[in-house]
Amino acid sequence: MMESDSEDSARKTSGYFPDARIAHIWDAERRYGMLFAKTLNLKEIAWDVYLLFTPGTTWVTDEPPEPAFWMHQLPAASGADGKFLLNPGKFSRKLMNLLGSVDSHIARDTALMLHVKGLGAVKREKVQSSLEDVLKAINP
Repeated sequence: MMESDSEDSARKTSGYFPDARIAHIWDAERRYGMLFAKTLNLKEIAWDVYLLFTPGTTWVTDEPPEPAFWMHQLPAASGADGKFLLNPGKFSRKLMNLLGSVDSHIARDTALMLHVKGLGAVKREKVQSSLEDVLKAINP
């Protein structure tokens, strides 16, 4: 979805989240992106989305299951609700709720990496209607 996206860059980025429960998908044909766009009720392909599923969730039909929680770094034109703009603190709390307190360090580490690796791009690209809206969403 960006010029720099490639299978190699996706493989390198997946190393930021080294947990067997996290699925990293390189989707050159954008098939998964189209399927998740439908599941998430987006007007455009789903990319830069962060999906959390309850433990034990499996994909058993032609369409992916609905996530228990999700956040994004998508432009407003995608139809993504601004209240789900990636907020690492909120994402971390939701992840901790799903994993339980035993894995809270994983949730905090994941949220930190999302912040470091992703939110700089959100601020630079002003994916919402204004930079102020983005800053309010990531720093409530």
